[in-house]
Amino acid sequence: MTAERWVVLEPLDTITVRDGRSFDAGQQSVARAALPSPGTVAGAIGAAYGARPGAGLDPAARGRDVPAQVLGPFVVRRRRGQWRVRWPVPCDVVREDESPVPVRLAVSSPASGGGSAADVEHDLDGQVARLLTGHGDPAGGWWETDELAGYLAGGEISGDTVAAPWEIERRVGLALEAPRTAAEGMFYSAEHLRLLDGVGWAACCIGGPQISLPQTVQLGGRSRAAQVHDGVPEPAVPAVPSAAPGGRLLLYLATPAVFAGGWRPDLSAWPGTELVAAALGDPQVIASATPDRATGGVGRGRMMWAVPAGSVYYLRFPSEQSALAAAAELRRSPLPQARESLANRGLRIRADRKLVT
Repeated sequence: MTAERWVVLEPLDTITVRDGRSFDAGQQSVARAALPSPGTVAGAIGAAYGARPGAGLDPAARGRDVPAQVLGPFVVRRRRGQWRVRWPVPCDVVREDESPVPVRLAVSSPASGGGSAADVEHDLDGQVARLLTGHGDPAGGWWETDELAGYLAGGEISGDTVAAPWEIERRVGLALEAPRTAAEGMFYSAEHLRLLDGVGWAACCIGGPQISLPQTVQLGGRSRAAQVHDGVPEPAVPAVPSAAPGGRLLLYLATPAVFAGGWRPDLSAWPGTELVAAALGDPQVIASATPDRATGGVGRGRMMWAVPAGSVYYLRFPSEQSALAAAAELRRSPLPQARESLANRGLRIRADRKLVT
C-alpha cells in the first residue's frame, strides 16, 4: 500500500499570492491577492522535500523526489489539538436579501425550447438537461464538516456559516526606477491575507521519499514562511455515499478545477453519464510559474481560468451501481484536468434524492 502523510502549512505572517493577472503600478494601482492554489501548495511541499523547483511537473521525479500525488489543499483550523476542515458553502445554496435562512436552488423544467426555462434566459441548449433556478444570491461563507456532510448526505441546508478565517490587509508601495529614486506615478497597494491563529492549508502526500521535513518552508510571495506540521492525523471529511437512487449523484468541488472543456468536467470515463444541471461560482484565476534559483527569474508562466471550489454538478449515471463505482473511484482520484500536472483531489460526491426523473 502506498504511504500517505498529511501535512499542514501554517503561515507565520501575512501571505501574498498574486492571482496571475497583469499588474503594472501606475496603470492598475491594486495588486489583488488570491488563495494559494493546489499548485502553490504542492510547490511549497516539494520545496519542503528538498526537490528542485518544478520537480512536480516531471513524471520521473514524482514518487521519487516529491510525492507521487498531492491531494488538496483544504483550509483547516486547529481546535482542541485537531485540524478541522472548512468548506466553501456550495454554490446552489442561496440567500435572498438579508434573510438569515438560506435555501437551495430548485431543478427546473428542461433547459430547451426557445432558450428559456422557468423565466430564465440562457444559452445552454444541449449542454445541460435542466437548470437550477430560484431567488437570491450565493450564500457564501464556509461550513464545518458536519454541515457539509448533512448537505451531501440528505440535502440539509444549514445557516450556521462561518466567515473566512482571514482578513485582507493592504500594503502601500512605491515602484523605483533607480536605487532610492521613486518612479513618477508608480504608487500602488498590494493585498495580503492575515490568517487567524491556527489556520493553514492541509494536503495529503501520497508516495514519495520518506524523509523528515523541515520546520518551515516558504509559501507565497515575498519569502513569507509557513510552519510545517508533518504527519498530522487525517482531518475528518464527509463519507462516500452508500446509495445513489436512479444513478443520481452530486459532485462538489472542494478545490479549484481546470477542465479542458472550460466549465464542463470530462465524464468520458463513465459512458452514458449525463450532466443534468450545475451551479458554479465566478471563474478563479490560477497562475503557474517555475522559479530559477540560480538567476532569480521565473519561467514557464501560465495563467488559467478555473472552476472555483464550492461549485456543484448534478449527474445521472446509467445505474446506481455505476454511480457508486464512480464515487469509490473518485475518492482518491481526481476528475481529468486540462493538464495532467494539475490533477488534485477536488470533489466530494453524494447521492442526490431530489433530482426529478
